[in-house]
Amino acid sequence: MDEHFLLYLLRNSDSVISELCFVAEYEGEIIGHILYTKSKFKRPDGRDVDTINFGSLSVLPKYQRQGIGKALVRYSLLRAKEMGYKAVLITGVPDYYSKLGFKRASTYNLVMVR
Repeated sequence: MDEHFLLYLLRNSDSVISELCFVAEYEGEIIGHILYTKSKFKRPDGRDVDTINFGSLSVLPKYQRQGIGKALVRYSLLRAKEMGYKAVLITGVPDYYSKLGFKRASTYNLVMVR
């Protein structure tokens, strides 16, 4: 994966929402993290809607499938809601994120464009 390079590029970006970036730690070792950035989408009427998105979300392989990623997502979503954010967009594995309450963008007629 090239996520470490993406994080390197984003580390000083104004798009990063530092209040929503968290790590999971076990016995003094960082074993997972989640990072949020500002985003937006365009409505059919042309208006922009401010949103946020997370990614990367990662957990060290030996700690995967233990609920750490799920905990990072759920905790950060609660914090985002407390901060007043109303929508979170992500790209990822649909089967995993649907278990956390996310729905496919196509449900809302949203598509990614460049």
